[in-house]
Amino acid sequence: MSDKLENYDCNKNSGRTQHIFNGRTVEQTDKDFPGSNLFDPTDVPNKLNQPVPAAHLSHLAEISLAERLLKQYKHLQTLAIAVDGVVDDRDSVAPQFADNYKSLLHTLKQVMCEVHSAISELGFEDQIQNRARPVRQQTQDVSYKSIYNWMVYRDYIVLMQYLKQTTEFFLAELEKQV
Repeated sequence: MSDKLENYDCNKNSGRTQHIFNGRTVEQTDKDFPGSNLFDPTDVPNKLNQPVPAAHLSHLAEISLAERLLKQYKHLQTLAIAVDGVVDDRDSVAPQFADNYKSLLHTLKQVMCEVHSAISELGFEDQIQNRARPVRQQTQDVSYKSIYNWMVYRDYIVLMQYLKQTTEFFLAELEKQV
C-alpha cells in the first residue's frame, strides 16, 4: 500500500475542495451526514489515519482466517459498489476525475481477486455472497454528490488502512506460532 494512503491528510488537501464543502471539516461533514460511513464501526473501527484498536485486533484473533477473509471480502464488495456509482457519477458530471476513480476501482478489484483466491484456497468459496449494486437515488444537488463521492473515497482509504493493519497483525501472529 502506498504511503499516500497511509499518511493522507484531509485538512492539508482541503484547499482544493473548499468551494464544494463550504468550509466543512471532516468532523463537521460526519455530523452533517450521520450514518454516512459505508461500514459498521464495529466491523471497521478505525478512522482516517488512526490505528485499529487493540481490542478489535484481539477479537479478530478469536475467529478463523476464513471468517475474517469472508468479512473483508464483503467490505470490499460494498466499497466496489459505491466506487462504481462514483465512476458513473463522475463520467457524467466531471469526466476529468472519472479516470482517477476508474483506476481506484481497478485496484480495488485486484485486491478483491486476491482475497477471493485466498478464500477459495481455504475451501470456502461457496460461502461468498455476491452482492448486487443497489439503485442509487439520483440527486441534482452537486454539493451533495461531491460530499458523497468524497466520503466514498475516504472510506476507501480507511478500509485499505484497516486491511493493511489487520493483515500485518495476523502475519505477526503467524510468525509467533512458527
